[in-house]
Amino acid sequence: MKTILLYGLTATGKSTFCKYVNKRFNFKVVQIRRLFESIVGNEKAVIVYHDLLKKSESRSAWLDLIYEDIIECIENQKIVIIEGLFTIEESIWFNNFSDIIIVYLENDKWQKRVSHFCEREHLQLGLGEIEMKKSDLGRIAAGVLSVKNYADYIINNDNSLQDFYLAIDNLMSKICR
Repeated sequence: MKTILLYGLTATGKSTFCKYVNKRFNFKVVQIRRLFESIVGNEKAVIVYHDLLKKSESRSAWLDLIYEDIIECIENQKIVIIEGLFTIEESIWFNNFSDIIIVYLENDKWQKRVSHFCEREHLQLGLGEIEMKKSDLGRIAAGVLSVKNYADYIINNDNSLQDFYLAIDNLMSKICR
């Protein structure tokens, strides 16, 4: 089995990539952060995540919590796409299951979108419930950006949607050989 780990900051095209690959190639897509939220509760997800990081000091501790659910999602799949990770340590965690391929999506909009990321997280948590510190936002962005150095493939999504789909098709032809 091959596992494609999809990274990129907000508005780089991760959701578009997942929808397209699922529809065109019928590969399983697991939005890992959404899976975590569905298991621990949407409102509590960030609290549980931060508590796990404090207790274990491991960037992948939250994945251990949903290990069985991840196994169930990726079982018997030829290729699976995992979206919703933040750091390279989380990528290494997936080495236990299969061959991993890291795909990093980028575009020139990411700096403008960092504030959107923060706003989006506040909306998911409920206004005023948790105040996301700028240092947390910087740490998340730094984690995702650091993955670029380890990526097997980088797709730049600055052009048209057609160009993005063509880049995805080219990538999948290489991976599926």
